[in-house]
Amino acid sequence: LLTTKVTTTPPTASCTIFHRTTKKGVYGWNLRLIPKKYQPFIILINSKYYLSKYKTGGIVMRKVAKFFSGLLSASLAFNFAAPAVSQYIAAAETEIASLSEVIRAGFENYETSIDISRFELTAEDVPRIVEVINYVRTIPELFYISVDGNGTVSQVQKEGTSDYIIGTLNVKYNNTYEEAKPLIEEFNAKADEIISEVITDDMTELQKALKLHDYLVLNTVYDTKGELEDLNGGSSAYDILVCGNGICQGYAQAYNVLLERAGMDSLMVVSYPMNHAWNLVSVDDEWYHVDVTWDDPVPDSPGLVNHKYFLLSDEEIQKKTDVRYEHHSWDAKGFTATSTKYDNAFWVDVR
Repeated sequence: LLTTKVTTTPPTASCTIFHRTTKKGVYGWNLRLIPKKYQPFIILINSKYYLSKYKTGGIVMRKVAKFFSGLLSASLAFNFAAPAVSQYIAAAETEIASLSEVIRAGFENYETSIDISRFELTAEDVPRIVEVINYVRTIPELFYISVDGNGTVSQVQKEGTSDYIIGTLNVKYNNTYEEAKPLIEEFNAKADEIISEVITDDMTELQKALKLHDYLVLNTVYDTKGELEDLNGGSSAYDILVCGNGICQGYAQAYNVLLERAGMDSLMVVSYPMNHAWNLVSVDDEWYHVDVTWDDPVPDSPGLVNHKYFLLSDEEIQKKTDVRYEHHSWDAKGFTATSTKYDNAFWVDVR
């Protein structure tokens, strides 16, 4: 189950996701070739940069802004729950001050007025700002950020012109850093404990992916009724790692966190038609689908781990077989899993 609700309860400031770089992207784009006007919308997931591609057609966007006036400091209302749109990867050869990085830093510091004037955005960019906000709020380590469902952006007059640009993103938080700090510390300690317990330096990427997959299945209960104690309705990495229960979004977020700390790249894959989320994982420079949720038996069966959805190609995960149900209509942010190396691996039938 994929939750689309706005988080109303309190991941961590120590994460260095915005400071890792890679010289090779999926499409081999050079960051310096991307027009400057698009750079505010570049985001970084694990060690890869993405360029947001906002579409007005084919994707149903909620009405996210209402322009009140052209007056100085006029406000634009937006809704944090507006759906995100597709992201496409770009190679990252240098660090950049992207909009997502600035908003993330503002969230981590609990800033109520986040200055984004450097990007010289206008009212027409509000849907893309919402898109970036939604991306930032899905970063697993930011599970503790609790914001009011609505916010505003204030306009200021661009110096030396009669034009107006967006000056600040105005946010109202439902909790404080002091309230979130114990949760952050608990989350970091638990994630570090798992890595120390499960991962060793001599492991291959395949072994790391398998061990962390099995750990999550063995130590998590899928919350079929939404009645188990958690923090974010089962949709966060905290719910899975600390509370020990959750739903698909939480499984995917937790797997992302653990793989990242084990030195591997992964991202959450979402299928809105399926109301479901899982992961793409990079193993030996090839991408594969892993659905930890669907490998966790329901009702919970202590000691039992399925491997039906571990390291599958795009082609294989779409098939309905004797042992699998098909996946479809997912957003993988431009990634494809073309390798079929493990589609018929021995572990498919191992429990």
